[in-house]
Amino acid sequence: MKHRGSWREAPKAGVVRKSATVAALVLACAGLQAASAPTSAGIRLALVPARGRVAVGDTLALELRVAGKGAGFNGYAAVVAFDTTALAFLPASPLTRQEGAAMTGPCGNTFHRFHAAGDSLVVDHVVLCAGVSLHDPGTLYQLSFLALSPGTTSVHVRRTQFYDAGRSLGPATTLDASVRVEARSPASRPVR
Repeated sequence: MKHRGSWREAPKAGVVRKSATVAALVLACAGLQAASAPTSAGIRLALVPARGRVAVGDTLALELRVAGKGAGFNGYAAVVAFDTTALAFLPASPLTRQEGAAMTGPCGNTFHRFHAAGDSLVVDHVVLCAGVSLHDPGTLYQLSFLALSPGTTSVHVRRTQFYDAGRSLGPATTLDASVRVEARSPASRPVR
């Protein structure tokens, strides 16, 4: 009988603990929501070079760069879009070779998730060292494309969001890249 009585009392204690936990979570979420409200980021994100020229069959290398000093951040998420009829994405192997020195240099420990689907490249990238924020210009990410067909095309940042220690920063200013793909000239033949 003693065992049975203690079993019946345990759920009551558990209900009290769960209620206290739920109340604490509600209060924490309310505080978190206020703390994570976006602030002005002052971050300029550019695809570099802003203007490029390649021939069909050549490789185009672009960098996702912070251009100029801005608000401190330790992570970002970005979606880069391109025209799949003009360019084909060439992933690096291993994918960590796509990480830029601005992210890998400060402490050497990053969270890096990358996904390519259709016309979009999705990057989630965070420096994982306590108290480290990036303020200076530098390369965040490196992308390579194969030029497929002649014409003018663009590679652009469809979406981006910067973070600092879990706090969401306001939207960044972005600069896209314009690329001129030229038809490959036939190889010159020796005159006989």
